[in-house]
Amino acid sequence: MVGDRFLLRATIQGHEADVRAITSDSVRLYTGSRDKLSKQWIVDSKDDTFRETLVYSAHTNFVSAMCLINSADGSEKYIATGSNDKTIKIFNIDTGELVQSLSGHLDTISALSGLSSANSLVSGSWDRTVKLWRDFRCELTLKEHSAAVWAVLETHYGILTGSADKLVILWSVSGSVGVVGRRFVGHEDCVRGLAHLSVEEFLSCSNDTTVRQWNTSKGTCSRIFKGGHTSFVYDVCMLSGCFASCGEDGAVRLWMSHSERGDLAQSIALPCSSAWCITDVANGEDFAVGCSDGTVRIFTTCLERAASNAEREIFQQEVANFKRPATVAGDSIDIKSLPGEEDLENPGIKEGQTKLIRVGEKVWVYNWSTIERKWVQVGEVVDSPQNETTNGTPGTNKVWYEGLEYDYVFDVDIKEGAPSIKLPYNKSDDPWFAAQRFIQEHQLDAAFLEQVAQFIIDNSGSHKQTAVTGPSDPFTGAQRYLPGSANVTTNNSSFMSDPFTGANRYIPTAGNVQQPKPGSSNLSDPITGSSRYIPNSVDSATSIFTPQSDYIAFNQASIPQILKKIEEFNTKVPFAVKLDADHFREV
Repeated sequence: MVGDRFLLRATIQGHEADVRAITSDSVRLYTGSRDKLSKQWIVDSKDDTFRETLVYSAHTNFVSAMCLINSADGSEKYIATGSNDKTIKIFNIDTGELVQSLSGHLDTISALSGLSSANSLVSGSWDRTVKLWRDFRCELTLKEHSAAVWAVLETHYGILTGSADKLVILWSVSGSVGVVGRRFVGHEDCVRGLAHLSVEEFLSCSNDTTVRQWNTSKGTCSRIFKGGHTSFVYDVCMLSGCFASCGEDGAVRLWMSHSERGDLAQSIALPCSSAWCITDVANGEDFAVGCSDGTVRIFTTCLERAASNAEREIFQQEVANFKRPATVAGDSIDIKSLPGEEDLENPGIKEGQTKLIRVGEKVWVYNWSTIERKWVQVGEVVDSPQNETTNGTPGTNKVWYEGLEYDYVFDVDIKEGAPSIKLPYNKSDDPWFAAQRFIQEHQLDAAFLEQVAQFIIDNSGSHKQTAVTGPSDPFTGAQRYLPGSANVTTNNSSFMSDPFTGANRYIPTAGNVQQPKPGSSNLSDPITGSSRYIPNSVDSATSIFTPQSDYIAFNQASIPQILKKIEEFNTKVPFAVKLDADHFREV
């Protein structure tokens, strides 16, 4: 560490939701957020403030990872961002222009790292795979992890990947071939972050509240850094003479990596529930941390760059007044057994030691500062944010299920006497799609679709999706005919009843048939008539899909049920147009 301790340098408030990704180069800072945006920040030399200079916008869901990439001749530089929309976007770092959109992963992009070769990067995903991209094309997919991949890192010995299966794997990659070179076993929970320590060593952090130091070539764990964080550790980065980690306890811990005991050098509490990501700034003399309140906070050991005394006092007051979730000290707290304020006169044993103090009916959290030789108030203990709601919306803490994080994990009772089934759901998901995915995964009757979707809507505060967003299966999709249901009108579009058995079905008649007016519910021949089914048909004045001259692929469809419905229809049409068994099999 350059100085005695890190002090607040600046606070950046430019995002409307959690800052989930962060990186930097020699002159600029880059942030990605749940607000779907990534931003570039540069220091104004006049007053040492960080000014927003570019916005990178292309994702349809929140940004979860980012990294920097060098071009072949070094004349250009790119920034890559990964998202819950399952894509990686490549932007020109200086203009903000979208250069490439990379698809291939089947779930959230949870980790990105630039490679030493030009126009290359490695990505990790909730789909349990790792992909190597060269010249922005997928050259290799690595499959070995049994759970979501949360961290990726290039080293002298190969590619490191960390996963929710508790493993770190070293991959040996040659051309388009990748093999497992070594497994690093030791963490007791999901591995969330990786960082270089030296050519021979690296660091890993985990939901087990620890950071581990590993020898890359030997595969051995040489040190475990623990006793600092009280909850999940989300990210780790090297600084000048030490390293920093951040996590779910809303704090940054500074560790002396080269001391024999791996001492905790400093603890910095933040006025937020979670510190999601961290990166070095100014060649490791400073660091920036992305927080759950949409804020980026920058700290420095250089007094000349530190914020004014007044700004630092405001920051400390925000920390002292922040309501900490009960998880910082365990799930159950017996208030009556806690010591009073007089116990603050007893010195702490080590940096970052946590003490709970009872003041009336409230409980306050204090951390011991070895530098200041006193207990520092870091917030009030309250119920976990999962239990707090604002207008039906939960707090920022996520619920963990099978190594992934969700806004909700519901218990769904499908059958009386049978155990409930877990239904994970994020507020950014479409309730109908989540319900259909749940039904397919557990092989449930499609008749449950509307019931499950409505359950999600009622219990998550989500709004029912009414906009037509893509091709949907008319037989098994969310907009299919449901027996007994009334016609539904959405977006001024008439949803058709069953074209085969409903009241508006086609019935052959003699004589002239008056053609229905546009928008009329009097349907002609459902197969060839003007009112026949057209995929995702909506009112012609508002449709973005018609007229349709090309084939449309259904992303979600049950082929057996479609065939069954077609076969049923074939039995009801006039004999002159009915297909015999041989012709039906050909179709």
